[in-house]
Amino acid sequence: MGCDCLGEYDAIVVGGGPGGYPAAIRLSQLNLQVALFEPGPLGGVCTNLGCVPTKALLAYAAGKRGLDGLWAWLGRIVEETRSGVEDLLAHYGVDLFRERVEELYEDNGRVCARTASRTICASRGVVLATGSIPAYPPGLEPDGEQIVGSKELLSGAVGGVPDRMLIVGGGFIGVELGYAFSLLGSQVTLVEMMSSLLPGTDRDLSFEARRALRASGVKVLLNSKVTRITREGRELNVTVENARNGSRTEYKADLVLVATGRRPNPNVGGLEQLGVKFGMRGEVLVDCHMRAGPKIYAAGDVTGEPFLAHKAFLQARIAAENIAGRETCASNTAIPTVVYIRPELVQVGRLEGENIKTVKVRVEALPRARIEGSRGFVKIAYDTRTGRITGLAFAFDHAGEAAGEAAALVALGATIDSAANIVHPHPTLVEAIWEALEAARGSPRHYIV
Repeated sequence: MGCDCLGEYDAIVVGGGPGGYPAAIRLSQLNLQVALFEPGPLGGVCTNLGCVPTKALLAYAAGKRGLDGLWAWLGRIVEETRSGVEDLLAHYGVDLFRERVEELYEDNGRVCARTASRTICASRGVVLATGSIPAYPPGLEPDGEQIVGSKELLSGAVGGVPDRMLIVGGGFIGVELGYAFSLLGSQVTLVEMMSSLLPGTDRDLSFEARRALRASGVKVLLNSKVTRITREGRELNVTVENARNGSRTEYKADLVLVATGRRPNPNVGGLEQLGVKFGMRGEVLVDCHMRAGPKIYAAGDVTGEPFLAHKAFLQARIAAENIAGRETCASNTAIPTVVYIRPELVQVGRLEGENIKTVKVRVEALPRARIEGSRGFVKIAYDTRTGRITGLAFAFDHAGEAAGEAAALVALGATIDSAANIVHPHPTLVEAIWEALEAARGSPRHYIV
Protein backbone atom coordinates (compact mmCIF):
# COMPACT_ATOMS: atom_id res chain seq x y z
CA MET A 1 0.00 0.00 0.00
CA GLY A 2 1.37 3.39 -0.95
CA CYS A 3 1.59 6.20 1.56
CA ASP A 4 0.52 9.74 0.80
CA CYS A 5 1.60 10.93 4.24
CA LEU A 6 0.37 14.17 5.68
CA GLY A 7 2.95 13.99 8.45
CA GLU A 8 6.27 12.35 9.26
CA TYR A 9 7.19 11.52 12.85
CA ASP A 10 9.75 9.46 14.69
CA ALA A 11 7.05 7.63 16.63
CA ILE A 12 3.29 7.22 16.80
CA VAL A 13 1.26 6.29 19.88
CA VAL A 14 -2.22 4.85 19.38
CA GLY A 15 -4.29 5.48 22.51
CA GLY A 16 -4.24 8.15 25.20
CA GLY A 17 -4.69 6.04 28.34
CA PRO A 18 -2.11 4.82 30.87
CA GLY A 19 -0.35 2.75 28.23
CA GLY A 20 -0.30 5.59 25.72
CA TYR A 21 0.24 9.07 27.09
CA PRO A 22 3.23 8.09 29.31
CA ALA A 23 4.82 6.47 26.23
CA ALA A 24 4.34 9.69 24.26
CA ILE A 25 5.84 11.75 27.08
CA ARG A 26 8.86 9.46 27.42
CA LEU A 27 9.44 9.45 23.66
CA SER A 28 9.44 13.24 23.68
CA GLN A 29 11.84 13.29 26.64
CA LEU A 30 14.17 11.19 24.49
CA ASN A 31 14.03 13.86 21.76
CA LEU A 32 11.74 12.06 19.35
CA GLN A 33 8.92 13.74 17.45
CA VAL A 34 5.70 12.09 18.57
CA ALA A 35 2.10 11.92 17.35
CA LEU A 36 -0.59 10.64 19.71
CA PHE A 37 -3.99 9.49 18.45
CA GLU A 38 -6.92 9.42 20.88
CA PRO A 39 -10.55 9.98 19.77
CA GLY A 40 -11.95 9.84 23.30
CA PRO A 41 -11.15 11.46 26.64
CA LEU A 42 -7.47 11.48 27.56
CA GLY A 43 -6.46 9.27 30.47
CA GLY A 44 -8.34 6.21 29.25
CA VAL A 45 -10.65 4.08 31.36
CA CYS A 46 -8.51 4.57 34.49
CA THR A 47 -8.90 8.34 34.62
CA ASN A 48 -12.43 8.62 33.32
CA LEU A 49 -14.34 5.46 34.22
CA GLY A 50 -12.12 3.30 36.40
CA CYS A 51 -9.49 3.73 39.07
CA VAL A 52 -9.74 7.49 39.61
CA PRO A 53 -13.54 7.86 39.96
CA THR A 54 -13.80 4.54 41.84
CA LYS A 55 -11.27 5.64 44.46
CA ALA A 56 -12.88 9.06 44.62
CA LEU A 57 -16.23 7.36 45.22
CA LEU A 58 -14.73 5.22 47.97
CA ALA A 59 -13.16 8.26 49.65
CA TYR A 60 -16.45 10.14 49.43
CA ALA A 61 -18.39 7.20 50.88
CA ALA A 62 -15.90 6.67 53.72
CA GLY A 63 -16.22 10.35 54.62
CA LYS A 64 -20.00 9.91 54.94
CA ARG A 65 -20.70 13.13 53.08
CA GLY A 66 -24.14 14.08 51.82
CA LEU A 67 -25.18 12.63 48.49
CA ASP A 68 -26.19 15.93 46.89
CA GLY A 69 -22.69 16.88 45.77
CA LEU A 70 -21.40 13.38 44.98
CA TRP A 71 -21.49 13.32 41.18
CA ALA A 72 -20.33 16.89 40.76
CA TRP A 73 -17.37 16.18 43.03
CA LEU A 74 -16.47 13.01 41.12
CA GLY A 75 -16.74 14.87 37.83
CA ARG A 76 -14.44 17.60 39.08
CA ILE A 77 -11.78 15.09 40.20
CA VAL A 78 -11.91 13.32 36.83
CA GLU A 79 -11.79 16.57 34.85
CA GLU A 80 -8.81 17.90 36.79
CA THR A 81 -6.92 14.64 36.27
CA ARG A 82 -7.78 14.54 32.57
CA SER A 83 -6.80 18.15 31.96
CA GLY A 84 -3.51 17.45 33.73
CA VAL A 85 -2.73 14.78 31.12
CA GLU A 86 -3.49 17.21 28.30
CA ASP A 87 -1.23 19.85 29.88
CA LEU A 88 1.61 17.33 30.13
CA LEU A 89 1.33 16.36 26.48
CA ALA A 90 1.30 19.99 25.43
CA HIS A 91 4.33 20.77 27.62
CA TYR A 92 6.34 17.97 26.03
CA GLY A 93 5.39 18.94 22.50
CA VAL A 94 3.38 15.85 21.66
CA ASP A 95 1.08 16.40 18.67
CA LEU A 96 -2.39 15.23 19.67
CA PHE A 97 -4.85 14.04 17.04
CA ARG A 98 -8.44 13.48 18.13
CA GLU A 99 -9.02 10.67 15.68
CA ARG A 100 -9.27 6.89 15.68
CA VAL A 101 -6.54 4.97 13.89
CA GLU A 102 -8.33 2.58 11.56
CA GLU A 103 -5.28 0.79 10.18
CA LEU A 104 -1.55 0.42 10.63
CA TYR A 105 0.62 -0.70 7.72
CA GLU A 106 4.25 -0.79 6.58
CA ASP A 107 5.54 1.48 3.85
CA ASN A 108 9.19 1.69 2.83
CA GLY A 109 10.48 0.79 6.27
CA ARG A 110 8.06 3.07 8.08
CA VAL A 111 4.88 2.24 9.96
CA CYS A 112 1.94 4.35 8.88
CA ALA A 113 -1.30 5.10 10.73
CA ARG A 114 -4.41 5.78 8.68
CA THR A 115 -7.48 7.53 10.06
CA ALA A 116 -10.64 8.61 8.27
CA SER A 117 -9.02 11.91 7.32
CA ARG A 118 -5.24 11.52 7.28
CA THR A 119 -2.23 9.24 7.16
CA ILE A 120 0.81 9.80 9.36
CA CYS A 121 3.99 7.71 9.26
CA ALA A 122 6.65 6.93 11.83
CA SER A 123 10.24 6.02 11.04
CA ARG A 124 11.15 4.50 14.43
CA GLY A 125 8.06 2.72 15.69
CA VAL A 126 4.48 2.63 16.95
CA VAL A 127 3.14 2.02 20.46
CA LEU A 128 -0.24 0.30 20.44
CA ALA A 129 -2.15 1.24 23.60
CA THR A 130 -5.81 0.75 22.72
CA GLY A 131 -6.79 -0.61 26.11
CA SER A 132 -9.61 -2.98 26.98
CA ILE A 133 -13.40 -3.16 26.95
CA PRO A 134 -15.90 -4.78 29.33
CA ALA A 135 -16.58 -8.50 28.90
CA TYR A 136 -20.28 -9.16 29.52
CA PRO A 137 -21.85 -12.64 29.75
CA PRO A 138 -24.50 -13.37 27.11
CA GLY A 139 -27.86 -12.10 28.26
CA LEU A 140 -26.37 -9.64 30.76
CA GLU A 141 -25.37 -6.89 28.36
CA PRO A 142 -26.14 -3.45 29.87
CA ASP A 143 -29.07 -1.43 28.61
CA GLY A 144 -27.54 1.76 30.01
CA GLU A 145 -30.52 2.45 32.25
CA GLN A 146 -31.15 -0.18 34.92
CA ILE A 147 -28.65 -2.82 33.82
CA VAL A 148 -25.33 -1.02 33.65
CA GLY A 149 -21.57 -1.39 33.56
CA SER A 150 -19.11 0.62 35.59
CA LYS A 151 -19.05 3.22 32.79
CA GLU A 152 -22.67 4.25 33.31
CA LEU A 153 -22.43 3.91 37.08
CA LEU A 154 -19.34 6.08 37.56
CA SER A 155 -20.41 8.73 35.06
CA GLY A 156 -23.53 9.45 37.11
CA ALA A 157 -25.77 8.42 34.23
CA VAL A 158 -27.88 6.23 36.54
CA GLY A 159 -29.15 9.33 38.28
CA GLY A 160 -28.13 8.81 41.89
CA VAL A 161 -27.63 6.09 44.46
CA PRO A 162 -30.09 3.19 44.05
CA ASP A 163 -32.04 1.88 47.02
CA ARG A 164 -31.42 -1.75 46.00
CA MET A 165 -28.42 -2.73 43.93
CA LEU A 166 -27.34 -6.16 42.68
CA ILE A 167 -23.78 -6.64 41.42
CA VAL A 168 -22.79 -9.47 39.08
CA GLY A 169 -19.11 -10.29 39.65
CA GLY A 170 -16.95 -10.45 42.76
CA GLY A 171 -13.66 -9.26 41.29
CA PHE A 172 -11.88 -5.99 42.10
CA ILE A 173 -14.52 -3.80 40.45
CA GLY A 174 -17.51 -5.54 41.99
CA VAL A 175 -15.99 -5.63 45.48
CA GLU A 176 -14.93 -1.97 45.50
CA LEU A 177 -18.17 -0.62 44.06
CA GLY A 178 -20.32 -2.88 46.24
CA TYR A 179 -18.45 -1.66 49.31
CA ALA A 180 -18.76 2.00 48.28
CA PHE A 181 -22.46 1.93 47.42
CA SER A 182 -23.28 0.08 50.61
CA LEU A 183 -21.59 2.87 52.58
CA LEU A 184 -23.58 5.38 50.53
CA GLY A 185 -26.84 3.75 51.63
CA SER A 186 -27.67 1.16 48.97
CA GLN A 187 -28.89 -2.30 49.93
CA VAL A 188 -26.27 -4.28 47.97
CA THR A 189 -26.30 -7.93 46.92
CA LEU A 190 -23.14 -9.26 45.26
CA VAL A 191 -23.24 -12.43 43.15
CA GLU A 192 -20.03 -14.35 42.35
CA MET A 193 -19.98 -17.65 40.47
CA MET A 194 -16.71 -18.83 42.04
CA SER A 195 -16.32 -20.17 45.59
CA SER A 196 -14.52 -17.04 46.81
CA LEU A 197 -14.33 -13.33 46.15
CA LEU A 198 -11.44 -11.86 44.15
CA PRO A 199 -10.80 -15.08 42.18
CA GLY A 200 -7.11 -15.75 41.69
CA THR A 201 -5.97 -13.86 44.77
CA ASP A 202 -4.69 -15.20 48.09
CA ARG A 203 -7.40 -16.96 50.11
CA ASP A 204 -6.74 -14.82 53.18
CA LEU A 205 -7.29 -11.67 51.12
CA SER A 206 -10.50 -13.15 49.78
CA PHE A 207 -11.63 -13.83 53.36
CA GLU A 208 -10.83 -10.23 54.40
CA ALA A 209 -12.79 -8.91 51.43
CA ARG A 210 -15.83 -10.98 52.35
CA ARG A 211 -15.61 -9.91 55.99
CA ALA A 212 -15.32 -6.23 55.01
CA LEU A 213 -18.29 -6.44 52.65
CA ARG A 214 -20.46 -8.14 55.22
CA ALA A 215 -19.45 -5.60 57.86
CA SER A 216 -20.54 -2.80 55.52
CA GLY A 217 -23.89 -4.49 54.92
CA VAL A 218 -23.32 -6.22 51.57
CA LYS A 219 -25.03 -9.60 51.07
CA VAL A 220 -22.49 -11.92 49.38
CA LEU A 221 -23.67 -14.91 47.31
CA LEU A 222 -20.84 -17.26 46.27
CA ASN A 223 -21.08 -20.25 43.90
CA SER A 224 -23.97 -18.41 42.30
CA LYS A 225 -24.89 -16.90 38.95
CA VAL A 226 -27.60 -14.66 37.55
CA THR A 227 -29.73 -16.62 35.08
CA ARG A 228 -32.48 -14.14 34.29
CA ILE A 229 -33.50 -10.52 34.72
CA THR A 230 -37.09 -9.41 34.16
CA ARG A 231 -38.85 -6.07 34.70
CA GLU A 232 -41.99 -5.06 36.50
CA GLY A 233 -42.28 -1.36 35.84
CA ARG A 234 -39.14 0.22 37.31
CA GLU A 235 -38.37 -2.85 39.42
CA LEU A 236 -35.98 -5.60 38.34
CA ASN A 237 -36.56 -9.25 39.24
CA VAL A 238 -33.23 -11.07 39.28
CA THR A 239 -33.05 -14.86 39.35
CA VAL A 240 -29.92 -16.21 41.06
CA GLU A 241 -29.02 -19.89 40.81
CA ASN A 242 -26.82 -21.67 43.33
CA ALA A 243 -24.28 -23.84 41.46
CA ARG A 244 -23.95 -26.36 44.30
CA ASN A 245 -27.56 -27.36 44.83
CA GLY A 246 -29.31 -25.87 41.82
CA SER A 247 -31.70 -23.82 43.94
CA ARG A 248 -33.03 -20.56 42.55
CA THR A 249 -33.85 -17.38 44.45
CA GLU A 250 -35.51 -14.19 43.26
CA TYR A 251 -34.06 -10.83 44.27
CA LYS A 252 -35.55 -7.40 43.75
CA ALA A 253 -33.31 -4.57 42.56
CA ASP A 254 -33.54 -1.05 41.24
CA LEU A 255 -30.19 -1.36 39.49
CA VAL A 256 -27.98 -4.23 38.31
CA LEU A 257 -24.25 -3.62 37.85
CA VAL A 258 -22.49 -6.12 35.59
CA ALA A 259 -18.84 -6.24 36.68
CA THR A 260 -17.61 -9.43 35.06
CA GLY A 261 -14.18 -8.31 33.90
CA ARG A 262 -12.60 -6.90 30.77
CA ARG A 263 -10.90 -8.09 27.59
CA PRO A 264 -8.15 -6.58 25.41
CA ASN A 265 -9.27 -4.31 22.60
CA PRO A 266 -6.68 -4.11 19.76
CA ASN A 267 -9.31 -2.41 17.56
CA VAL A 268 -6.88 -1.50 14.74
CA GLY A 269 -6.67 -3.10 11.31
CA GLY A 270 -3.51 -4.47 9.73
CA LEU A 271 -1.83 -5.79 12.87
CA GLU A 272 -1.40 -9.36 11.64
CA GLN A 273 0.28 -8.13 8.46
CA LEU A 274 2.77 -6.28 10.66
CA GLY A 275 3.73 -9.46 12.48
CA VAL A 276 1.60 -8.95 15.60
CA LYS A 277 0.45 -12.15 17.28
CA PHE A 278 -2.41 -12.63 19.71
CA GLY A 279 -3.04 -14.79 22.77
CA MET A 280 -6.08 -16.92 23.52
CA ARG A 281 -8.00 -13.99 25.00
CA GLY A 282 -7.19 -11.59 22.18
CA GLU A 283 -4.25 -9.93 23.94
CA VAL A 284 -1.29 -8.64 21.94
CA LEU A 285 1.74 -10.79 22.72
CA VAL A 286 4.89 -8.86 23.65
CA ASP A 287 8.39 -9.71 24.82
CA CYS A 288 10.12 -8.04 27.77
CA HIS A 289 10.96 -5.08 25.51
CA MET A 290 7.20 -4.66 24.83
CA ARG A 291 7.92 -5.53 21.20
CA ALA A 292 4.97 -7.08 19.35
CA GLY A 293 6.45 -7.06 15.85
CA PRO A 294 8.98 -5.19 13.72
CA LYS A 295 8.66 -1.55 14.86
CA ILE A 296 5.41 -2.40 16.69
CA TYR A 297 5.25 -2.16 20.48
CA ALA A 298 2.31 -2.49 22.86
CA ALA A 299 1.54 -1.34 26.39
CA GLY A 300 -1.30 -1.52 28.87
CA ASP A 301 -4.51 -3.52 28.85
CA VAL A 302 -4.14 -4.50 25.19
CA THR A 303 -1.30 -6.81 26.30
CA GLY A 304 -3.64 -8.71 28.64
CA GLU A 305 -4.01 -9.22 32.37
CA PRO A 306 -3.54 -7.77 34.86
CA PHE A 307 -5.59 -4.78 33.69
CA LEU A 308 -3.86 -2.23 35.90
CA ALA A 309 -2.82 1.33 35.18
CA HIS A 310 0.52 1.00 36.97
CA LYS A 311 1.41 -2.01 34.82
CA ALA A 312 0.61 0.15 31.79
CA PHE A 313 2.83 2.98 33.08
CA LEU A 314 5.81 0.62 33.26
CA GLN A 315 5.15 -0.96 29.86
CA ALA A 316 4.73 2.46 28.28
CA ARG A 317 8.18 3.55 29.43
CA ILE A 318 9.78 0.28 28.34
CA ALA A 319 8.21 0.52 24.88
CA ALA A 320 9.25 4.15 24.43
CA GLU A 321 12.83 3.56 25.47
CA ASN A 322 13.21 0.64 23.07
CA ILE A 323 11.83 2.69 20.19
CA ALA A 324 14.43 5.31 21.08
CA GLY A 325 17.19 2.70 20.83
CA ARG A 326 17.65 1.75 24.46
CA GLU A 327 17.62 -1.95 25.24
CA THR A 328 15.26 -1.81 28.22
CA CYS A 329 13.59 -4.97 29.48
CA ALA A 330 11.05 -5.63 32.25
CA SER A 331 8.84 -8.50 33.35
CA ASN A 332 5.48 -8.50 35.10
CA THR A 333 6.43 -10.69 38.06
CA ALA A 334 6.13 -7.91 40.64
CA ILE A 335 3.01 -5.98 39.63
CA PRO A 336 1.04 -5.19 42.81
CA THR A 337 -2.72 -5.43 42.94
CA VAL A 338 -4.64 -3.32 45.46
CA VAL A 339 -8.28 -3.46 46.52
CA TYR A 340 -9.28 -0.15 48.10
CA ILE A 341 -11.78 -1.19 50.75
CA ARG A 342 -11.21 -1.19 54.51
CA PRO A 343 -8.84 -2.76 55.20
CA GLU A 344 -7.02 -2.24 51.91
CA LEU A 345 -5.81 -5.48 50.32
CA VAL A 346 -2.46 -5.93 48.54
CA GLN A 347 -0.89 -8.84 46.69
CA VAL A 348 2.44 -9.07 44.85
CA GLY A 349 4.24 -12.05 43.31
CA ARG A 350 3.84 -15.77 44.02
CA LEU A 351 2.52 -17.08 47.31
CA GLU A 352 2.34 -20.78 46.45
CA GLY A 353 4.52 -23.33 44.73
CA GLU A 354 7.23 -25.92 45.25
CA ASN A 355 9.69 -25.05 48.02
CA ILE A 356 7.70 -21.93 48.94
CA LYS A 357 6.90 -21.32 52.60
CA THR A 358 4.67 -18.60 54.04
CA VAL A 359 4.73 -16.75 57.35
CA LYS A 360 1.76 -14.70 58.52
CA VAL A 361 1.34 -12.21 61.35
CA ARG A 362 -1.70 -10.20 62.42
CA VAL A 363 -1.46 -6.42 62.73
CA GLU A 364 -3.76 -6.16 65.76
CA ALA A 365 -0.80 -6.68 68.10
CA LEU A 366 0.84 -3.45 66.92
CA PRO A 367 0.36 -0.25 68.97
CA ARG A 368 -0.70 1.76 65.88
CA ALA A 369 -3.42 -0.80 65.16
CA ARG A 370 -4.72 -0.52 68.72
CA ILE A 371 -4.69 3.27 68.48
CA GLU A 372 -6.64 3.38 65.21
CA GLY A 373 -8.76 0.26 65.57
CA SER A 374 -7.16 -1.32 62.53
CA ARG A 375 -7.17 -5.04 61.74
CA GLY A 376 -5.50 -7.24 59.16
CA PHE A 377 -2.40 -9.30 58.47
CA VAL A 378 0.87 -9.57 56.58
CA LYS A 379 1.84 -12.78 54.79
CA ILE A 380 5.28 -13.26 53.25
CA ALA A 381 6.22 -16.14 50.94
CA TYR A 382 9.81 -17.17 50.34
CA ASP A 383 11.85 -19.91 48.71
CA THR A 384 13.17 -22.23 51.42
CA ARG A 385 16.27 -23.05 49.37
CA THR A 386 17.46 -19.48 48.77
CA GLY A 387 15.52 -17.37 51.26
CA ARG A 388 14.43 -15.18 48.35
CA ILE A 389 11.05 -13.48 48.78
CA THR A 390 8.61 -14.63 46.12
CA GLY A 391 5.47 -12.79 47.14
CA LEU A 392 3.54 -10.85 49.76
CA ALA A 393 -0.11 -10.46 50.68
CA PHE A 394 -1.32 -8.05 53.30
CA ALA A 395 -4.39 -6.29 54.56
CA PHE A 396 -4.50 -3.22 56.80
CA ASP A 397 -5.61 0.40 56.62
CA HIS A 398 -3.86 2.28 53.78
CA ALA A 399 -1.98 -0.91 52.83
CA GLY A 400 -1.82 0.30 49.24
CA GLU A 401 0.81 2.82 50.31
CA ALA A 402 3.12 -0.11 51.12
CA ALA A 403 2.49 -1.96 47.84
CA GLY A 404 5.54 -0.35 46.24
CA GLU A 405 7.77 -1.70 49.00
CA ALA A 406 6.32 -5.17 48.50
CA ALA A 407 6.94 -4.95 44.75
CA ALA A 408 10.51 -3.81 45.36
CA LEU A 409 11.25 -6.74 47.66
CA VAL A 410 10.10 -9.19 44.99
CA ALA A 411 11.48 -7.39 41.93
CA LEU A 412 14.93 -6.79 43.44
CA GLY A 413 15.31 -10.35 44.63
CA ALA A 414 15.48 -9.53 48.33
CA THR A 415 15.93 -12.38 50.76
CA ILE A 416 14.31 -12.75 54.16
CA ASP A 417 17.65 -11.88 55.81
CA SER A 418 18.46 -8.84 53.68
CA ALA A 419 14.93 -7.42 53.87
CA ALA A 420 14.91 -7.80 57.66
CA ASN A 421 17.66 -5.17 57.79
CA ILE A 422 15.34 -2.54 56.28
CA VAL A 423 14.22 -0.41 59.21
CA HIS A 424 10.53 0.46 59.48
CA PRO A 425 9.33 3.32 61.70
CA HIS A 426 7.52 2.61 64.95
CA PRO A 427 4.65 2.90 65.64
CA THR A 428 3.18 2.25 62.19
CA LEU A 429 1.05 -0.39 60.52
CA VAL A 430 3.65 -1.04 57.82
CA GLU A 431 6.07 -2.34 60.44
CA ALA A 432 3.99 -5.51 60.31
CA ILE A 433 6.05 -6.31 57.20
CA TRP A 434 9.21 -6.05 59.32
CA GLU A 435 7.65 -8.23 62.01
CA ALA A 436 6.71 -10.87 59.42
CA LEU A 437 10.26 -10.87 58.07
CA GLU A 438 11.66 -11.38 61.57
CA ALA A 439 9.11 -14.13 62.22
CA ALA A 440 10.29 -15.89 59.06
CA ARG A 441 13.83 -15.73 60.43
CA GLY A 442 12.70 -17.17 63.75
CA SER A 443 13.46 -13.93 65.62
CA PRO A 444 10.16 -12.07 66.13
CA ARG A 445 10.23 -9.10 68.48
CA HIS A 446 6.59 -8.68 69.40
CA TYR A 447 5.00 -11.97 68.31
CA ILE A 448 4.96 -15.54 69.61
CA VAL A 449 5.34 -17.97 66.74
